[in-house]
Amino acid sequence: MFWKVIRKPICSPGEFLVSAVSGVREKALSWSVVMPRLVKAGFLIVALLLLAGCDPDPIRVYRAAKEATASALAWSLPEGWKEETPGQMRAASFSIQGEGDRRAEVSIIPLPRIAGRDTEFVNLWREQLKLKPISKEELGNLTSAVDVAGEKGQLFDLVGEEKAAEENYVMRILAATVTLPTATWFVKMTGESELVGSSRTQFVEFLKSLKLPAKPPEGTLAAGTSKRPSGAGTEQEDPRDHGDSQDPGLPKWEVPKTWKQKTPGPMLLASFSIETAGSGGEITVSAFPGDVGGLLANVNRWREKNLGLPPTTEGELPRLLLDLELPSGKATLVDMTNNSSRLLVVVQKNGGKTWFYKLLAAEKIVVAEKEIFMEFIKSVRYAGN
Repeated sequence: MFWKVIRKPICSPGEFLVSAVSGVREKALSWSVVMPRLVKAGFLIVALLLLAGCDPDPIRVYRAAKEATASALAWSLPEGWKEETPGQMRAASFSIQGEGDRRAEVSIIPLPRIAGRDTEFVNLWREQLKLKPISKEELGNLTSAVDVAGEKGQLFDLVGEEKAAEENYVMRILAATVTLPTATWFVKMTGESELVGSSRTQFVEFLKSLKLPAKPPEGTLAAGTSKRPSGAGTEQEDPRDHGDSQDPGLPKWEVPKTWKQKTPGPMLLASFSIETAGSGGEITVSAFPGDVGGLLANVNRWREKNLGLPPTTEGELPRLLLDLELPSGKATLVDMTNNSSRLLVVVQKNGGKTWFYKLLAAEKIVVAEKEIFMEFIKSVRYAGN
């Protein structure tokens, strides 16, 4: 750590400024080592300033960001951006305040390594903006290449067509993705359309400045993804991933004897097939930060993707839902069917994430398997639960 001391008139602790020696506001973040030391140092510095009082020529201190290491996430902070305390599963968060009530937020989220699912993510963001889903063939119109931490990434630019329900303005989303050996990183700016548009150049420069760690920070979904939960306290190695520990936030459960564990696909934490049902029956488990667009948006995505059904409405949604009281807490059961298939999804919020437990199979298989599926759901125990 290097320090540069400059004498300059200052009359209140509120004018205290911390920035890099180079003049670039660059900050490195190491969750387990750097932050505790910086917090202690910060308290010491503020205490010294308060004790010094108002002096015409006090000491002003600038902190040089510690050199990024393989375990550190680092960036150069654009002018006007404010770092915020990241929420659950986010590696970092920032806010941008425009004129009046115009505002935007930026988040950095690493997820388990994903490939070939860009259309699904874009349609999830389009749902947030009340836009219709697009096909894989249409995706190119919204996609451009972008430099993310020195790697080739993709940038998606989505603009709403009407004002958001709880806002006085049209929303816009800029989202960049880049896939590294240990994780797929998402950097997303969401906010008032004109503010996001005018911040696009800053956003692109911010993407270039990023230094992504070899291993995602602890507390994110991508941390320690080499192990997949299989229930009964056992673990199964996933050859696609290269971490060295299981995420302690993953739940434990009891797997029915008639189920066979499979290697989970992209975006899944676990996957099982029903041995007594022949082909076609599958149970999957996934989890994502926040509410993932809300229940209605998710239900309509499942209706289209899994069952080939038209979207439902907010008013019609309750007839598809059943409230559950489980040992692990409150949850919601979604039950939908078409002429040949049926889908059961248990949705539960825990630890800042929304968990999805899905059973998709032919109607007769779901009828025979529903009770077993619900016993599996009742056996789920989250960390600290």
